[in-house]
Amino acid sequence: MPRPTRSFPTQAPAPSACAALADLPGVGPARCKALGKLGVATQRDLLFLLPVGVQHWAEPCSLDEAAAQDSGAVCVRGRLEEVRLTRFGGRRSALRAELVRGDQRLNVVWFNQPWVRERIPSGEEVELAGQMASGRSGPVLSNPRMGREDKPLPEPGSVEPLYPAGDGMSGAWVGALCRSVAHKGTDHVNEPLTDRVLAEHRLPPLPRALLHLHCPPDAASSKDARRRVHPESLPAV
Repeated sequence: MPRPTRSFPTQAPAPSACAALADLPGVGPARCKALGKLGVATQRDLLFLLPVGVQHWAEPCSLDEAAAQDSGAVCVRGRLEEVRLTRFGGRRSALRAELVRGDQRLNVVWFNQPWVRERIPSGEEVELAGQMASGRSGPVLSNPRMGREDKPLPEPGSVEPLYPAGDGMSGAWVGALCRSVAHKGTDHVNEPLTDRVLAEHRLPPLPRALLHLHCPPDAASSKDARRRVHPESLPAV
């Protein structure tokens, strides 16, 4: 018979962190309903919402280096030219462009994101981070996130949790909401485990783990926070 997974208790945050979602800026009835479908009914639930993944931000590379990859994450810089939008009926569309830097060029495409065209600055250099793929005309950077001078991407080497999207909510918006609650709520969380248990299992205190779950300073802190907040990922003891 398999041994049961070790389970550690977690104490609920103070009432201030358990307040209604509607108390948060930008959260109205529609978004409360959409968050409910993600299992989020209170601000406490946002603190304990598990990110679906983690993105590690890489150092920028040249366009030629990116084009040499059939797959994988890249971060590149340049000016977007030859921007063209194709619609296929309904909500399906493809926004294609060429990223240019010096004599190097890279094909870029955003699927079903026509609004990106309005965010492309004219004549200014941008930073794009996304996955390389094989297109009909060669390597293509697919659905990248765009950083501009007024809104740059995260620093290279940083770690960013990724969140589930919902009705009318992007994963980035859900993440921003979680970070907001984490910054103001974790100081009120009491640690139910003893120092001995924390040391024995190399676990961070719960308040720090909740903060690092949503605002990790590095990859190791992100992993430790996930183990502490969601102990089902711990090995049986």
